[in-house]
Amino acid sequence: MTRPLRRTALALLAALALLAALALLATPALWTAYSAAPGTATAAAAGSTRPWARAIETFPIYSRTVTSEALRAGAIDETVFIRAEVAKLSFDNQGLTGVTVAINGHELPLEDRPGAVLDLSGLVRWGPNRIRIAARAPPGASATIGIEIPRFISAVFLHTNDIHGALDGLAAQAAEIRRVRAAHSNVYFVVAGDVFSGNPVADLNAGRPVIEALNAMGVAALATGNHEFDHGPAETQLRRSESAFPWLGANIRVVNRTATPIAPFDPYLILVTDLGQRIALFGLTETPPSTRRQNVVGLEFLDPVTLARVMAAQLRQQADLVVAVTHLGVEVDREVARAAGDLDLIIGGHSHTVLRAPVIENRVPIVQAGANSLFLGQVELVRDLSARRNSVSARLTETRALRDEDAAVRAIVERWNARMVAALDRRIGHAATPLARENLTTQDVGLGNLIADATRAPFERADVGLMNNGGIRAPIPAGPITLRSLYGVMPFANYFMLFEVTGDQLREVMRTSYSRRNQVDLQVSGMTIRYLVDAERRLLDAEITVAGRPLDPSRRYRVAVNDYMGTGGGGYPFPAFGPPVDTSSGTDVLELAAFIEKTLRGMVNYQPTEGRIRVEVRR
Repeated sequence: MTRPLRRTALALLAALALLAALALLATPALWTAYSAAPGTATAAAAGSTRPWARAIETFPIYSRTVTSEALRAGAIDETVFIRAEVAKLSFDNQGLTGVTVAINGHELPLEDRPGAVLDLSGLVRWGPNRIRIAARAPPGASATIGIEIPRFISAVFLHTNDIHGALDGLAAQAAEIRRVRAAHSNVYFVVAGDVFSGNPVADLNAGRPVIEALNAMGVAALATGNHEFDHGPAETQLRRSESAFPWLGANIRVVNRTATPIAPFDPYLILVTDLGQRIALFGLTETPPSTRRQNVVGLEFLDPVTLARVMAAQLRQQADLVVAVTHLGVEVDREVARAAGDLDLIIGGHSHTVLRAPVIENRVPIVQAGANSLFLGQVELVRDLSARRNSVSARLTETRALRDEDAAVRAIVERWNARMVAALDRRIGHAATPLARENLTTQDVGLGNLIADATRAPFERADVGLMNNGGIRAPIPAGPITLRSLYGVMPFANYFMLFEVTGDQLREVMRTSYSRRNQVDLQVSGMTIRYLVDAERRLLDAEITVAGRPLDPSRRYRVAVNDYMGTGGGGYPFPAFGPPVDTSSGTDVLELAAFIEKTLRGMVNYQPTEGRIRVEVRR
């Protein structure tokens, strides 16, 4: 390297060090770096050494030739930005005597001879490092000092998302995670949100079984999903306190500490590799989150795309790899990639998308692993720090293809399953006919009618009950009905709410329900509706009766819905109609069970359709 080039390189390094220092100083107190959970990252203890245990390709980041003329003016002090905690120093002495070189105040054992190479492991830190050079300087003498660091940073990310309480696949995934950790360095298991809501074993215990299993699996970080709030703020905070890993939520703010027991969320996590290189993970959550409004009182959810741009810029000054772990869905992840740009990887969730190969947006790979513990994703990411280029390989493994199971995780799952057998297999009633999900989008169906009737039941004088199709997840076969089977039908632990709305507002809700996809989206109770559509199934008009009478535009009706809809989920406008007049119901499954046992006296006999909803094409 020529002297002008050396000077240019040194100037650039000094500028980088200054920028990094300024970024750290300007960073709000909230942006605290968190060390990794035990077993998920290697963190260097103060004064520890990192031997060069394997052949590591390096590249130079610093070179300086000092002359006797320069040293006569005094010791040379410089700041060098080193992106590792492992480095080598070369010292080629050409006639200097009494040489002392110190790194961050640690004097190095140099001899007055050419060709010395020293391991700086344990002496350097990621970021700005101070180097001091002093010597007696006979005329014409000089020495060249160089520092090299590892050229590549590599990491393996194992990932899953939207577990939704599906415990039974976790033991097999845990065994695979253990196998990969034994075969590779720098392996991190991350979860992209929604670990709760979907399995009664987990849900009846407010998510505790899932956290216990994930703790045993060695999770590095969880992106906070919307369903992490489903059990209420007190339980959310309890599960966080039980977690051996941080819940990331860079776009979540606690704005009223007296209104919620939820503590501030970790915005990001810094992982330290075996070579002292840094990986930054930051989390983003669906905004606003699809959960009951009272679960997130006192919290503010900021625009994730805007926050991604800010976080990527800040964390690039603090880490070699920057990874977003998101619970936003693939389409919003694409927006994040376009806006943030300077990301190495997005590990996503929320849309339950099975991505067998990464989606590339704005040169950022996006991965996602379906849902319900059915897949385990693996991403191998290598960054060439010299060329500033990445290579990525990714794959999904179906959990059912994994042959081994982790004994500790299997024991956790079996213990919780055994506790809940009696409660879940209790017979609630008997279905005289199969209650299917087919035709939900074209008419009323027996299963939808049953649930809509149960939605009204907890409230006296409720005129109408509405149930969104997306909340009906499984059929009920003919024969015995158990609590376990009802949890399969409605897995989200919702509650029911009662609103008072005008006839015009109810008409608006029903028109919205059809127009969003040109199909039926709401099952109904206490009312009938006839959708009049054109040949393309676009809505022209809706004829509605309540209790057998035409809808009165000015009359006020009492309408029961689940709290997903009641808090604006699916774009339904109930929050604009004012606060609910009653929120005293239990969870939807328990209310449905009570309706079957008490109102129907255990006998469920609904026809495939009753004509509550009709769609007619007007020619």
